[in-house]
Amino acid sequence: MNQENCQMSLFKNSKCYVIVSFKRSIKKIASRLKDHYACEILECNRDAVSFLPSKAGTIQQMLASGKIQDCTGQNLKI
Repeated sequence: MNQENCQMSLFKNSKCYVIVSFKRSIKKIASRLKDHYACEILECNRDAVSFLPSKAGTIQQMLASGKIQDCTGQNLKI
């Protein structure tokens, strides 16, 4: 995957997933997660949104768009 095309990075900690973006509006990302993917939004701040996917396959579907860099193998402490 070409990292220059990625607009967001997806991380996972022990409790939830987190999307970090410095290029796109976090409020718009949170809205899309809630309305389109039916995710539960746990927290939304200036640069990141933490959420729980409500359906199996949601994360794979998001990654398939090519706009999200998969960083789930990296440790993230919140």
